[in-house]
Amino acid sequence: MKTLLTLLSLLFISIAPSQAMTLLEAMQASHVTVTATASSSYSETRVVITNRRTYALDIDFSTVCLVQANSSQRVGLAYEKSTFSYYLRLAGSRTFTLFFSSRCLDQSRSSPSTGVAYSTFRSLDGFPTIIHALRNYYSQSQVWQITDNSSITAAWRAADPRNVVVRPVPTSRLDLSSPASWRVVSPSSINFQADQVANLGNARSGSLRLRVWAARSPYYGGTLSGYILGTLSLSPLNAGYAYNNINRNVTYSRPPAGSFYTVMTIEEYTTSGWFIRDYLNFPGTTRF
Repeated sequence: MKTLLTLLSLLFISIAPSQAMTLLEAMQASHVTVTATASSSYSETRVVITNRRTYALDIDFSTVCLVQANSSQRVGLAYEKSTFSYYLRLAGSRTFTLFFSSRCLDQSRSSPSTGVAYSTFRSLDGFPTIIHALRNYYSQSQVWQITDNSSITAAWRAADPRNVVVRPVPTSRLDLSSPASWRVVSPSSINFQADQVANLGNARSGSLRLRVWAARSPYYGGTLSGYILGTLSLSPLNAGYAYNNINRNVTYSRPPAGSFYTVMTIEEYTTSGWFIRDYLNFPGTTRF
């Protein structure tokens, strides 16, 4: 009976998936409210979704990955089990409980804990091979072949927002001052310019690195997800000292084709790893 009611409430749409709104787009537009829980580690995900609109919404669930707060594996949604579809029409003003067959996207991390909610929803935009695998019922081992042993592996790992975490600094305080800029000078080289990187704190910093990122949205603190265009390594700075008039070429890594926001970060190495200390967003987007 439960399956029958679900089928009556969900109408599979056979038109092109590009006509659907992605789950993240629907969430960002406040069309829906969503909670997701690992109902069987990474192999099944329970999604409770409310359509807040009075009219039906066509939702594509295959372009999002989920992460629990314990930094477990990123998980992608393959298909809703009662309809065998990743693309669903949700009737207006209704709440639905859906069970998705799901796939682990980070083999090296611990499994999500069954019964625990996912705390983060992130886009898979920029990784069409992963989306294709989820939409076409690839097995778990086939998905791992893509994320762990293919041409996209390095970019997928670099896009993991948990690789860089922002934490406060009790003794050193690093400041990245404008004007700053970047430009690609050759297929393998990118130029960084920054007016100043200063240590305004009262202690010597750790090792530093200046980076330029390509991201899907402007950065305003917290974790940063995107593609690293280049990295300039800098030695530690004593308190009260600065690097002035930085103008250096470093190795360039081109992101996937598309339009991205770009941001320059200054990052410091500590005994706990690398952390972003300051950043500058560049206006508009750049097409690569």
